[in-house]
Amino acid sequence: MTREDGIHRIEAHVSGVCISSEGHDRVLLGKRADWRQLFPSHWECGGGQVLLNQSFDEAVRAHLHDEFGLTIGTVQPFCTYAIQLSDGGVIPGLRFVCPISPEAQVTIDNRQIVEFAWVPLEKLPDYRTIPGLAEEILEGARVLRASGSRV
Repeated sequence: MTREDGIHRIEAHVSGVCISSEGHDRVLLGKRADWRQLFPSHWECGGGQVLLNQSFDEAVRAHLHDEFGLTIGTVQPFCTYAIQLSDGGVIPGLRFVCPISPEAQVTIDNRQIVEFAWVPLEKLPDYRTIPGLAEEILEGARVLRASGSRV
């Protein structure tokens, strides 16, 4: 099907991996509320649906602001991911790495995220993260180190 034949509407997501700009050795995680349909009480990085007429960059900045109260400058896409649904469907996603100051003021919204933590990368295995996320966080930290990005 070509674009001229009609436009398919799909659900797409973004996620922002906020890594400490000093040392690139800590990640900001938020614990999902227990009522959430997908991955209740799991730790995540923040993100969600891309809205109609919203760019991926705009979406990740908006979600990180809504969920953590953060104003994000630099964002760099570094991997794709897929959320497997119980009905067999898949939601595609684009993950960004976002360097932020470790002194950034974090304010969670308490509707979706009930707790947050700055987690040293070596402590990631101690947290029940969304499947595959810990490995992707480590990849994001490598990408950030290689780019030399700072806030």
